[in-house]
Formats: sequence, C-alpha cells, structure tokens
Amino acid sequence: MTGQSRNQRAQFKRWLAQKPGSVRALGRTLKPWRVYRIKDTGQHCELVGFFQDFTVSVYVTGHDNPALWPLQASSRPLCVFGLHPRDLERIQPSEAFHK
Repeated sequence: MTGQSRNQRAQFKRWLAQKPGSVRALGRTLKPWRVYRIKDTGQHCELVGFFQDFTVSVYVTGHDNPALWPLQASSRPLCVFGLHPRDLERIQPSEAFHK
C-alpha cells in the first residue's frame, strides 16, 4: 500500500493502539504505506506484518539492479519474514520499481 489517506492513517492508529508494546514501537517508526529497501540485498519492499519479537514481514516488490527488473516483473511478490527494522531503509516510491 503506497500512499495513504487520512482514513487509512486513522485506522492504522486505532489498530496499533490495541497491539502489544513491541508492535506499537515498530508501528511508530515503520509505516505500511511507505516503501523500504532491504539494505543487504537492494530489494524494494512493502510492510505486511509486525511481530512481537521486534521483526517485520515484507513483500519484496522490486530491486535496485535494473538488470533484474524483467525477472521481477514476471514473478509474484515474495514474502519475507523476520526482518529487523535496522535491515530496512526508507526510499521514495519514485525510486522503487513496481510492475
């Protein structure tokens, strides 16, 4: 989910308020409407889950390397679990490759 409406932000805030402290801490810094890069691999991703062990799950949606774009365009998003927030860096949607 790139971009967000005022309603989506409010829904996320309400959802987050009901979660354990570790999940609330993640949600204060990582937002599901932002695009991130996995630092070690250069893969672009979007958040799909927050976990109590201070990790997140993401859908990999693209890559820094243009040579891999045709391959990425022909495959389904890959879900990756167990990433620590320090493994991610926020990028602008214009930097991300989306099908």
